[in-house]
Amino acid sequence: MTLVEKDGWEMFTNGRINAFASYGNGDGFPTSTTHEVVGGAGYSTMQSDTSNHYSAMRIRSGFVSNVFGFGFKKQIAEGTTLRGYLGLWTTVETFDRNKWLIVNPDAREGYVKIDGPWGGVLVGRSLGLFGRGSTQVNYDFAHGYGLGFPCDDKLGPTCGHIGTGVMFPGFAAGFVYNTPSLAGLQLSVGIYDPVQLLGAWERTPYLRPEAALTYDAPLGENAKFRAWVEGVYQPLARQKLEQVTDPDGTMRDVLSDPTTVAKGVAGGLRGEVGPVRLGVAAFHGPGLGLYYALQNSPANFNAVTKELRTFDGFYAQSALVFGPVRISAGAGVARVHLMASEKDVTTYSVPKQQIGISGGLYYNITDHLILAGEYFRFRAEWYLGESQTLHFVNAGLTATW
Repeated sequence: MTLVEKDGWEMFTNGRINAFASYGNGDGFPTSTTHEVVGGAGYSTMQSDTSNHYSAMRIRSGFVSNVFGFGFKKQIAEGTTLRGYLGLWTTVETFDRNKWLIVNPDAREGYVKIDGPWGGVLVGRSLGLFGRGSTQVNYDFAHGYGLGFPCDDKLGPTCGHIGTGVMFPGFAAGFVYNTPSLAGLQLSVGIYDPVQLLGAWERTPYLRPEAALTYDAPLGENAKFRAWVEGVYQPLARQKLEQVTDPDGTMRDVLSDPTTVAKGVAGGLRGEVGPVRLGVAAFHGPGLGLYYALQNSPANFNAVTKELRTFDGFYAQSALVFGPVRISAGAGVARVHLMASEKDVTTYSVPKQQIGISGGLYYNITDHLILAGEYFRFRAEWYLGESQTLHFVNAGLTATW
């Protein structure tokens, strides 16, 4: 929405406001009296009864919460445009059902971008590159105007299929360059503010490179196709205190500086033919996490050795679009792979996998008012046999501008 145009400058705003009624029913978070149940997976809640059964309702924000975006753009040379944007996100619900807490705005985006015939340069805070393809499929074909898996019982925004096959890139500060599109092929490369894994790898001396290669092809008037591959590489380090024995038998403490790398590769395909939409995606790599790239989670590493566990995920999403009506169905899984050294361990139970199955009906009352009704089945499993199954029914309204 253009607010004003003056001396070649255009000031604009965009955004959305939404709210959803969400009902969940199923198992509470699993517990054990014989071993630790490692977190970082499942649906943690304080709303379970004495039988560890969960049944609760909330009014909450969706996959994308309330957003107020404000920006400017100007042509600064022939074929070259300068654009700046600031995006503030807020939720409709307060943290953990506390009515009196303030809802603080979250400055998720804030960047400037220069686009020209040579490509584009973005500087600032924006959505990362690794995981962007699967997240866009989830947004475009399913939960862009819905809720999906609530993800956290305390506060949104919610997850859609993130954590059950979709790897969310997260928002981060960085410098990103994209080439111009060459016959549908485009390369984007970025360097981002590094991420530390708290409790294990807290030294991150180097910036994190990410890259994405996409290929877009129109297939006639009513069809199009996209393929992509993405990568991330985050060097990590820490201080380690070890005891060594000198030749004379004296024992002393020595600090060492072990290093490792959290890294991953992801890719997928999506296509649209007439009313049919279909997308598939996958990811793989050590230290990634179940939900978003380089997640701070106890599931990411062995608490004693600090070794990174390997994760992978698979996701498929379909939709049928008939005028203002969209019907969607999707499924996905995200998995944690144990290291050889811990496959016989019985003192703790590591998350094994999370599975999500979803269905939704979305109706555009107008171009800027969307009504949604959804179902989401979530299941989490641990290596020593614990599990949690939940069913969510969501309904709500989104207004955009």
